[in-house]
Amino acid sequence: MANRARYGVIGVLLIAGCGSQRHDDDAPAVAISLTPPSVVLPPGGTQRFAAVVTGASDASVVWSLDEGPEAGEIALDGTYTAARVAGTFHVMARALADARKTASATVNVSLVPAPTLSVEPSAVDIEPGAMLQLRAIVSGSNDRGVLWSIREGSVGGAVDANGLYIAPATTGLYHVVAASHADASRTASAAISVSAKQAVTVSIDPPAATPHHPWSVPAHHGDRVIRASPLVDLHHRDGRRPSAFDRTAHRRPGLERDRGPSRGTRIRDDRSPPDRGRVLQADR
Repeated sequence: MANRARYGVIGVLLIAGCGSQRHDDDAPAVAISLTPPSVVLPPGGTQRFAAVVTGASDASVVWSLDEGPEAGEIALDGTYTAARVAGTFHVMARALADARKTASATVNVSLVPAPTLSVEPSAVDIEPGAMLQLRAIVSGSNDRGVLWSIREGSVGGAVDANGLYIAPATTGLYHVVAASHADASRTASAAISVSAKQAVTVSIDPPAATPHHPWSVPAHHGDRVIRASPLVDLHHRDGRRPSAFDRTAHRRPGLERDRGPSRGTRIRDDRSPPDRGRVLQADR
């Protein structure tokens, strides 16, 4: 009887222990990551790293340098100051929630100038749903590749690996970012304003007008009438200088100006048959 009781207690303890183990296994695993994962810096250059801890309420980390003080300096907020000599170094972050979880980033300290990056166009206005081809220009590096992203996330639209941007349906100001493959810390962005197209209206003032001919003085010659206008010059027979009032005459359909030996201007009437054509002398 005593043995059966002792075995029963042991069985209960084993079950309790197994239950505790299952509870621990169900807890989410702690994970940690660093951004950017790699950078290229000149001697003495700086870069701030960000650590993301998941699976724990405590997101605190401890920063360190794998190569020790010769690799540079690392601050409590993740700001790294590169060494004064060229080389490859590693920045490490360790999760306080689980000291076994670490993440590291690679730093290449180079005497070669860091690449520069720009995006064209750098600012543009487009309509919702419109497409825009962006172009990244990388200099100072043989690697001209870039990684495209949208700062505002998916709400800011979409961009593919070639820089083709599709605006969202929601209006607003969004930013498309290009990061250099050679140095992820080198970025450039384009500011894109997405707004609805505004209708363009055109008006004429005044909406209507009546032509005005200030020189309209009839000159009769038989059954023909010649009116003064600013189209055809008239000259007096006696050689007098014409005034601004009688200086011109209107050319009507069928009437053609003709210069003859006289000092006056002759108007030939082409509306009559050839055998009945006559010349009218325009005179004041």
